[in-house]
Amino acid sequence: MPLPSEPDPNQALNQVLITLHRSLPMYISFADPWVAYGNEEPRRVLNRLVADKQEYVGRLTTLLDSRRYTIDFGEFPMDFTSLHDVSLDFLLKQLIEHQRREVEAIENRLGRLARDAEGGALVGEILTNSRRHLQSLEGLSRQAATANAER
Repeated sequence: MPLPSEPDPNQALNQVLITLHRSLPMYISFADPWVAYGNEEPRRVLNRLVADKQEYVGRLTTLLDSRRYTIDFGEFPMDFTSLHDVSLDFLLKQLIEHQRREVEAIENRLGRLARDAEGGALVGEILTNSRRHLQSLEGLSRQAATANAER
């Protein structure tokens, strides 16, 4: 149990869980954006991103549940509702910006887990994964820019 002046590590873990669970990629996985025939790489990148987020949400939930912490799964932001019936290419810049903010949020939460070795290790792993996905999304953006320049 943290001292009253120390941040609650479980609260930080729950905030990471909400960040992942209510992220733009998770929302988009339900909205099923359009992808041009023959250009399936963006869909593969999004599917991997969502699968990883689902795995980490499960692991965070299990950890918090084992600690008997009341879990808050959060809600999707209302502005996501305007993103139905659009292409994945259209969403790419928004996905990149959202992923950047996610990395920053996770970095901030990691600092609150200094006295929680188990939680800190898991959030460190999540941070590494989130950074890797940011690089993948940025790579897709560069590919799209190159393809558009060649047209």
